[in-house]
Amino acid sequence: MKLKVLASSIALIGFSSPVLAQVAEVAQRVEVTGSSIKRVAAQGALPVQVIGRADIEKSGLTTAEQIVASLTAAGGGTDNLASLAGNAGQVDTAKPDSINNYGNSSANLRGLGAQNTLVLLNGRRVAAHGLKGATVDLGSIPIGAIDRIEILRDGASAIYGTDAIGGVMNFILRKNYTGFEITAGIDHTQEGGGDINKASMVWGTGSLDKDRYNFMVALSASQNKALLPAARDFARNGHIPSQGVAQETVGTPYATQTRLGALSALERPGAAAPIRFTSANLLGLSGTCDTRQNMYRYANEVTGVDSRQWGCSYNYNGVAVMQQPFETSTITSRLNVKIGTNHEGFIEFTGAKTESQKRFEANQITSSLTAVIPGSQLAVGRFLYPAGGKYYQDLGALYPNLTAQTGMTFDNTQNISFRWRCFECGERVIDTETTNQRVVVGLQGTIGDYDYKVGVLKGVSTAKSKLVSGYNYTKGLNDAIWSGNVNLWRGIGQAQDPVGQSLINASAANSIDHLDGKTTIRQYDGALSGDLFALPAGPLSFAVGFEERRETYELKTNPVIPDIWQAPSDSDFGKRARDVTGLYAEFLIPIVKNLDATIAVRRDRYSDFGTTTNPKFSLSFRPKENLLF
Repeated sequence: MKLKVLASSIALIGFSSPVLAQVAEVAQRVEVTGSSIKRVAAQGALPVQVIGRADIEKSGLTTAEQIVASLTAAGGGTDNLASLAGNAGQVDTAKPDSINNYGNSSANLRGLGAQNTLVLLNGRRVAAHGLKGATVDLGSIPIGAIDRIEILRDGASAIYGTDAIGGVMNFILRKNYTGFEITAGIDHTQEGGGDINKASMVWGTGSLDKDRYNFMVALSASQNKALLPAARDFARNGHIPSQGVAQETVGTPYATQTRLGALSALERPGAAAPIRFTSANLLGLSGTCDTRQNMYRYANEVTGVDSRQWGCSYNYNGVAVMQQPFETSTITSRLNVKIGTNHEGFIEFTGAKTESQKRFEANQITSSLTAVIPGSQLAVGRFLYPAGGKYYQDLGALYPNLTAQTGMTFDNTQNISFRWRCFECGERVIDTETTNQRVVVGLQGTIGDYDYKVGVLKGVSTAKSKLVSGYNYTKGLNDAIWSGNVNLWRGIGQAQDPVGQSLINASAANSIDHLDGKTTIRQYDGALSGDLFALPAGPLSFAVGFEERRETYELKTNPVIPDIWQAPSDSDFGKRARDVTGLYAEFLIPIVKNLDATIAVRRDRYSDFGTTTNPKFSLSFRPKENLLF
């Protein structure tokens, strides 16, 4: 059936309105995302937006992530490698709302959470990302083989289950395609950075109507290069106090000293003082923070933290990667066979591999007087610079006006506590490799006056991450600083002490296996739909169906990860599994002409949770052909 898609590429640039799913050239009944009842598409009342093949090609977008990010219904875009990723030290990757999206990009419709947006491929589920565990990786979607995308901007738990609260994205493959098509291109940005290389091939043979079969295979690959803030005026500076924008951190490459207690060199005024300062940077005291790249005066008038006003801020937004580099390749094949007059069988395979890289600014090293590292040279505390060290910064002597200006005092017999951005440790880089395979076997057709479909699905996703660079073993880094040979206050153009640098290098945790995850899904499903009987305003239609699936998730963490400073750490647990059985029913009731009611209910039983029942009732009124309430 040839379809005309109403949603044009204007939907890709930020406009959103309730549109019909599709308009058929003939009044043929079809199944639309969000309902199991086949109907004439023009009669649909669901807020379904459709992006057709032509729209995707015109937009120049090459991945499912890019398409989702451009949708108004997606709110802030996708939960991906770049969004919400300012802190590399967050824990619990497996949590659906965690920011650690190693190699994973998720759809998040209406801002209700990626775990509440259901992603389907040809109307059936896809295995969740091997590390994330709760959301589908958009990188596994074979865009080169997609005919259209249907986006339901409404809750659909009564049809699909509880993970469809936020909406549904259904990626629908090409069907009955014949011919051979090769496309390739390079997207080069005008201002540089973020280039995209892409190529795809689709081949199909056989006609379902004439040959009673159709076979299609599609290959695609894309490479997205990194986009750095320095390449864009609007992004390179995240510290503009005059416009109410300022960085809160005092972790700078020229270390800021901090007051942590009686055992640290820097002291602060007593409780009676109106402001009890806790930070001081020699450059901040002298008003020269901005003589160092990406360092600025700490803007306490913006942050509201007056105790740090004598420190310096580091513009880490100016070095954070805006578009993380990644490469993806997919293969899709589908065989459709016509059986008799009214039945059709199919076998569908999709495979995807994604190699992604997550890059952060250099690590921040923070002193503590309470955390002690077992076996370390330092008997008390963590990350303290020793009194008498080679590069000891006597702030009282270097800045005689310290007490008069700030009220703080300096005791040069004590160790220095600090916050320091360890450029010598290098930029933090995490690589993730993700694979996804999915096989579906199904049969569909009509028996008498009723439509049916049954299917069996098996999907597997594996993902492994590795700490490439920029991370150090806590004990080794601590001992390097405690040796006194690391210069935390290097002058402009001054190199790090060779001995100190060698000690830092020796503590590096480069090319360390990080996380290893795997998810699987096995599913059996079936549905029956048709008309029950005639009412004065039209036939009462129904659909009933079932879904039985088994999901597993396994996440392993390298046992050395807790020994690495600021390495994202996750709970290590063995293989978990659960069984889900769902039954649903849906009825379309014509009340009077142009006024319909839809009633749906679904009941799911989770082996690890219990049961849940989700009903839905809706009314649609169409006073004119082009006006729908």
